[in-house]
Amino acid sequence: MRTLPDWRGNTVTLAESHGGVRAFRNVLEGLIRGNAPVWPTPEITQKLHKSRHQTAYRHDDLDAAVKVLGYYCDLQSVHSEDAITWNVFGPISYADEATRLEYCASLFQLIDPSLPPPTGSTISLWRRVPHPETHGAGGPEVDVLIQTPEVVVVGEAKWMSGVGSGQGVDKNKNQLALRKEYLEGLGRRIYATETIGVVLSIGIEPAPIGSEPDAGGSNVLDRYVTWKDLCAIPCHPLSDELGRYYQWKMSNSRLA
Repeated sequence: MRTLPDWRGNTVTLAESHGGVRAFRNVLEGLIRGNAPVWPTPEITQKLHKSRHQTAYRHDDLDAAVKVLGYYCDLQSVHSEDAITWNVFGPISYADEATRLEYCASLFQLIDPSLPPPTGSTISLWRRVPHPETHGAGGPEVDVLIQTPEVVVVGEAKWMSGVGSGQGVDKNKNQLALRKEYLEGLGRRIYATETIGVVLSIGIEPAPIGSEPDAGGSNVLDRYVTWKDLCAIPCHPLSDELGRYYQWKMSNSRLA
């Protein structure tokens, strides 16, 4: 267990697992509120479930890890990909439409300059879509879903982990393949014919984390961006803080 300044200059207490992974004693200290009208938001509270990794913390570190919630949740981890997903996209999802449109326009330029500028937008986190193979409930959880009349972005966020495999009915697909099937299948039926679908992978390294090349004739693009570039989008209303947060997260992650 240790105390140190966070990216805002506040002193925070971090538990440390026997493998060296740090975690906030207070889960909310690792999150950026922005202008969210209530705190914590429903998106965050749905992530406050007990983690199977609690046993990685021992003695005083375990006491610190369970101090606030009564148990440890993955959102407390400095390695949490959900935490950085919220910090980048959560506050902008609660911003006014003009701010959100400007951000989406800049994001689309980063993803692919050929994407048309947005004329309307919604941003939502951790929504489940119908299963692309069975069409039943319990399909993929979309880390970030960005919808405009022109473009639908299905984002898969990673920090320290890779793309999950063994997905689908026959366990022979990965996470990105299922999301692409959703856009190519049900997406073609429910979104406008001319809508462009994008499966967006987000990671640390400046290299793809498992996306496949665009298939000929598909209206779905496979694209990749880094957290570093996302945190540097200047029109984000919290861009200065996001830049400091990204550097702090990198410095305190146990990177291989």
